[in-house]
Amino acid sequence: MNIPASIPPEWSDHAWQPLVLPTRIVPARYTTRPEWSSDGESMWMRLSKFSLLNRLSLHALVVLVAVRSSDEAPHAGMDLRRADRFVLTRLASLLEIAQVAALDGFCLPCSHPALAWAATELRYCPGCLEQGFHAAWFQWQFIERCPVHGSRLRGGCHKCDAAIPYTLDGNLAKHPLSCAHCGTSWVPGINRPAGRCEPVKGRLARIFKRWQIHVADAMMPVAAIPFASRAQVTRRLTPQRGIGIEIRMRCRARSIQLLNRLYEVPPPSLAELTDRGRVKPAMVGKGRIVRSPDEDRKTDVIDWARDDWPQLHDDFLEYEQILKHVGRDLFGDTRPIAPMRLRVPDRYDAIVAHTHDMDPDQATALGWSMSWYGFSRTCAPEQVRRMPALGLIGWLANVPHRPVEVSPDHWRTRMSAWLAQDLERSAWVWSRIVRFMRARRKYLLHAQLVRPAELAQLHQYSQGDTQALPPMKNPENQR
Repeated sequence: MNIPASIPPEWSDHAWQPLVLPTRIVPARYTTRPEWSSDGESMWMRLSKFSLLNRLSLHALVVLVAVRSSDEAPHAGMDLRRADRFVLTRLASLLEIAQVAALDGFCLPCSHPALAWAATELRYCPGCLEQGFHAAWFQWQFIERCPVHGSRLRGGCHKCDAAIPYTLDGNLAKHPLSCAHCGTSWVPGINRPAGRCEPVKGRLARIFKRWQIHVADAMMPVAAIPFASRAQVTRRLTPQRGIGIEIRMRCRARSIQLLNRLYEVPPPSLAELTDRGRVKPAMVGKGRIVRSPDEDRKTDVIDWARDDWPQLHDDFLEYEQILKHVGRDLFGDTRPIAPMRLRVPDRYDAIVAHTHDMDPDQATALGWSMSWYGFSRTCAPEQVRRMPALGLIGWLANVPHRPVEVSPDHWRTRMSAWLAQDLERSAWVWSRIVRFMRARRKYLLHAQLVRPAELAQLHQYSQGDTQALPPMKNPENQR
């Protein structure tokens, strides 16, 4: 029997109206846990933790933080050594860190030939990685060991030795902080239920911070050198600047490599010491640089073949004489010290000695001489043909240029005063570095520890300096 459906009479008078609620687009929220990260962590580690907490695809990660380019496929991996492939403001906002901290997570700000010294595969300390820490400066190949654990930096999975690309790629998105081949977890404390990651604190954090600042201070001046130059006639790219960058990188790499082998923390830097300490006034103001009748002060008596260096004019010879006089006033004759200490050639252009084998004053004098004269001239025997003062050449190349309104004679006087001041200042800096090394029972004397070019960059010329310059006396009137 069919029973027709009946509609209640009170319902037939009212039509059903859909209920429309106001809506708004809510931005996506992500889990970050900034308290799990440490200062100075690499961007590889920060993005790995972020990927582990949110389980995003590679495409989603690239859309969030990377600069999209038509010539770069996301699946091929985005280089985590350079910061210009990522949007720093997005990274800082997404990871809830400062923009400076985001920049510190990369080796260099942009693409540069110096990146050839940074590994394209992950280099890590096993002890640090197990605690959930990795620093970007671990990627530089001249860093050989972890300063905290003392273990040698290694690459590849510690179980199956599979390579770990230092890129934002599919493995980082699908298998964060674990091996994509064998599944081994690299940070066990964060992968277990209710797991967490403790940041590096206290003394360990201060050690990592010191190394981060030291490596950055050494690398950033090189990274600031433009590497694409064109010939004036053909307008083609020339490799000269690339060769210069390679030379600078090699010198800095040797110095940092030896420091990393010998010390837990790097010695105080030149910028750190000049900001902290007060250096005495220039020796020129005390009248200590004077011409003695028993010394040959003529500029035509030089220790190197001038014909081999035609670009060095008489002004350089005058400045080199000031360098000699100040060195004698400060330390006496240092020429017989270095050949005694260096019996065999050193491929690192450095002198390494135990503190009981060398007096602190001798170490200070040798370090000062190597900074201003160079390793070859400081350590060469008397019978070997010498070179000009290479440190002085670097100092002259970085001092301010002479203003048009200042006469050459007055500017030469100003330059002589600056040079004498920097010579004494560098001796004081070397004495502080030697004190640091003496407490650790080993001396490392390398010219890169105190670079005269950096001292020259501290000088700034102002309009009022011309009033303080004394007028040059006419030699005819002196007679």
